[in-house]
Amino acid sequence: MKHSHLYRFSLSIVLLLSCLNAAAQQSLGPQRFTNARARQLRDPTTLSAGLHSFNYLAEVGGVAFDQVAVPAKTFKFRTLTIEYRPDRKDRSRMVLTIDGQEVSAPIYDWQLIPIAKFADSQYHACFTLFGRLEDAAREREVRQRGGYVANYHPAFVDTLMGLRLLQLDGLIIHPYSYDLIKNKGRYVLGAGELRPSVVTNQKGKMAFQNFFRSIAYSQFLGQTRQNFTSYVISDQGSRIVFDLKDQGLTLTGQPTYYFWATQPLATGNARAVPVANLSAQVSARPKLLRAINPAVWDANVTLMRYAAFFRYCKQKYPGQWRNFMAQINQAPMPLPHTTTPEIVEPLP
Repeated sequence: MKHSHLYRFSLSIVLLLSCLNAAAQQSLGPQRFTNARARQLRDPTTLSAGLHSFNYLAEVGGVAFDQVAVPAKTFKFRTLTIEYRPDRKDRSRMVLTIDGQEVSAPIYDWQLIPIAKFADSQYHACFTLFGRLEDAAREREVRQRGGYVANYHPAFVDTLMGLRLLQLDGLIIHPYSYDLIKNKGRYVLGAGELRPSVVTNQKGKMAFQNFFRSIAYSQFLGQTRQNFTSYVISDQGSRIVFDLKDQGLTLTGQPTYYFWATQPLATGNARAVPVANLSAQVSARPKLLRAINPAVWDANVTLMRYAAFFRYCKQKYPGQWRNFMAQINQAPMPLPHTTTPEIVEPLP
């Protein structure tokens, strides 16, 4: 019996060290990521309130989704049931039945499980680089070196969706955003994903940069030369609609960008001022954004849309939702097993 306890303890240590080692070897281009004990992102602020709050924008920001999907005007139904069946093949384990007829709603477990847990929570913020470490001294050291602290919603900690959120946050500004994060030199890919076409994505990144320069520094900033401080990627202003076509669930809606600038006040404080035209122009070009890195964009579009649909199910069919989440919470962590880094060091 003692030998059994010792074996389990030793195995736990090996698994822990393996996870720590994996995180330490994650990279994006020449940039390296590191693990550290960090806080989880538990922020219940709605976007309608947060986007008008300097504290929220400056301390949370990042990526957040809180919308509830609505059925298409022509889509009328009376009953809806939702189940998770682990005995089925991946991408067909979520079983959606509408008016007694099973509806195709394909989604892989590496997306489904964390997205359902996210939608079930009271928190809307998914990811931020304005995060906090448990060790305040180490946090100061990281920031002094020009690094950032990544915090994640609890549902996305140590998941591939968490990695895709990290990359979405820097999609338009990170110099290597056209590539995917690697672990020990190998891509971390989920079911249904392909190795990125780096050359094609680089062309997409260049096309976006040319577009962005043309609007940010001539049409909108003009004579004032006003720069933006940061931005939030969200579903604010996006109408997420679900429908039924050919016995399959369809979801529409795209993430949006909210750019803002810091305006100092006479009191010594500051307020956030929206850069509305820049937000509108960038948000109106999802194809241009997707071309930078289709895997990152597609994963987060799936997150935004399904989270909104799940909130609809949760609101309209609470009993069904509770049963569904009981099944989800018993499911094992989906492959691929990965870690989400908390320290993002500056580029060399």
